[in-house]
Amino acid sequence: GSTTRLRLTSLFDDGYPDYFSAGSITIVAPTCDCPWQSDFDEDALLTALDLNDLIDILFFSSPDTQDPVCPDTRADFDCNGSADALDLNGLIDHLFFSGPGPCDPCN
Repeated sequence: GSTTRLRLTSLFDDGYPDYFSAGSITIVAPTCDCPWQSDFDEDALLTALDLNDLIDILFFSSPDTQDPVCPDTRADFDCNGSADALDLNGLIDHLFFSGPGPCDPCN
């Protein structure tokens, strides 16, 4: 592994010297977490409201949400890397014809 040196400074202005002991810090990247894939209103259900939001994103330039530790945006139903008509088709298929649900961007 690599080593990075950090300079620690205190924000306390209490007149006492600052003491830091030697040690190590482990930084771990956050794990992938996409709890709301294609669920724009975060109600844990895919509904016509989510379909409406996807249409707004695709055709009316509404902003597409990306969860902080998710590699794909919520509109990317099929995890192909972009929000497009295939995602709209996938959500319609899921809602009205019992098609598969959205992909899991973490897999």
